[in-house]
Amino acid sequence: MTNTVVAPSGGAPSRLIASEIRAELGRQQLSNRRLAMQLGVSFMWVNRRINSGETDLTFEDVQKIAEALNVPVQRLMSSWLPRMDSNHQPAG
Repeated sequence: MTNTVVAPSGGAPSRLIASEIRAELGRQQLSNRRLAMQLGVSFMWVNRRINSGETDLTFEDVQKIAEALNVPVQRLMSSWLPRMDSNHQPAG
C-alpha cells in the first residue's frame, strides 16, 4: 500500500497540491532548489513531485514540505479538500 494522496472523488490531488506548493513558493520567493535544500533532498526529488508530476506526492511529502515552508498542511491541500458549509457538510 502506498501513501499517495488520493482524492475522494478520484481527481488528481497531486497536481492540485503541487500547484498550491508552487504558488506558496512564489509567495515566499523561494526556488525549487532552496526547497530541496531545506528538505534535505535532491532538486530532482522536488522536480519530480512538484513540477513534472512524475512522482505522486504522499501525505508525508506534503507534511514535510508544509513544515519546510512554515505553513499549515491544510493550506497546501486546500485546492482539493472538500469545502464545508457552516454545518461542516460538503458545500455545493
